[in-house]
Amino acid sequence: MKKNSRVAQLLGIEYPVLSAPMSWITDARLVAAVSEAGGLGVFGPNAGQTEVSTDPLEGKERMRREIAKARELTKKPLGAELLCIGSTSIFAEALCDLYCEDEDVAVVLCLGEVPQEWVDRLKAAGKICIHKDIMATVESFKVAEAMGYDAVVIGGVDAGGHSNRKKLGTFTAIRMAAEATSLPLIAAGGIIDGVSVKAAGLFGAEGIYVGTRFCVSVESPIADNVKQKMCEMTIDDCLQVDGLFGPVLSLATPDIQKSYELMKEGHEKNAGAITGTYAGGYRTGMLLGQFDQGIGLVDVSASIGQIKSILSVADIMKEFATGME
Repeated sequence: MKKNSRVAQLLGIEYPVLSAPMSWITDARLVAAVSEAGGLGVFGPNAGQTEVSTDPLEGKERMRREIAKARELTKKPLGAELLCIGSTSIFAEALCDLYCEDEDVAVVLCLGEVPQEWVDRLKAAGKICIHKDIMATVESFKVAEAMGYDAVVIGGVDAGGHSNRKKLGTFTAIRMAAEATSLPLIAAGGIIDGVSVKAAGLFGAEGIYVGTRFCVSVESPIADNVKQKMCEMTIDDCLQVDGLFGPVLSLATPDIQKSYELMKEGHEKNAGAITGTYAGGYRTGMLLGQFDQGIGLVDVSASIGQIKSILSVADIMKEFATGME
């Protein structure tokens, strides 16, 4: 992968590295640290928050304040997610308005079925728009190109968070996308070091999208006991269940074990609801660190066993850079 790839040039950043906009577990400190280290920090839903709100206007103002905090920490480009799937969709229209208004948001990552009208509004406001689809197919990339997106994220089932519903491996998915679109490709799933960066580049990616490795960073807002547990985990400690938004790989917490048993009994909808609870899941298990009390989940990449230590974002970025030309 070239350091000065089309993705880096498009986003005006030193390294073609985007932090995943993880719900509840991004905040101003983490986002600013990624941007300051040469990548693009991306805000996710409920960034910087610990308390639940279902008021779209309050959600908009909470995000506005968090973006302003990040701007105090870095002058480099910032990104934010526009999510149009699941329970957090209640905030989508208000956040679209915010991103169009806020000059500090340079890049908007659109996940799910974002209307063409909203993409057009964002583009008219001068935003770079990146598409991510958890049902990544050949057709979805053609649609993204036709809608005017500037780049696409292609995730494999190796990823944490919103994984690939087709259950394609990351590198298979990259090859598929490279044949389907001429847009710059940003690879997601199992990318945690320079070796995986280099491999993604060989398969055709021009950028990477990283969640789990940045979770286990000094600047990450997730609880310290979760960070330590993630350094100790291997794939053997995890179960994969079908969440509402795609496959979820998590530490086998009591909630995840319950979801797994429901799946085996044929109750997929109820199993998925456990992982998709708006006020639970990531907030309770990872942000508040209550997984050891049997609450929530610890969602990870399939490469979790290769993460051995908590590093600063700057040191993680240096490791990624070793895989770039």
